[in-house]
Amino acid sequence: MQKDKITIKDLRQNGFKVRVLHTDPYTIPHAFDVNEKALELSKIGTCIEIRDPEGVEHRGVALCSKADNWNRKLGNKIALGRALKTVPDDWLNKITTK
Repeated sequence: MQKDKITIKDLRQNGFKVRVLHTDPYTIPHAFDVNEKALELSKIGTCIEIRDPEGVEHRGVALCSKADNWNRKLGNKIALGRALKTVPDDWLNKITTK
């Protein structure tokens, strides 16, 4: 399956654990070991952490510029794409959509 077609729902239905953290000016980053310095600079962003069935963690972060408007769906898409770049192709080829 193509990486740009895989959704969070597809990953969860195929045995992957997926966690999503959205930060905005009113929340404090916690729960993830992301680059907190980068999140402190913009205070707005999305982090997606994927744990494959073997327990290996893959992480993607999307940060929003102070000049941009924050968009949850776009942040999810960017962070998911960055996280999927680190997932081995043999795992991605096993993913089926329902």
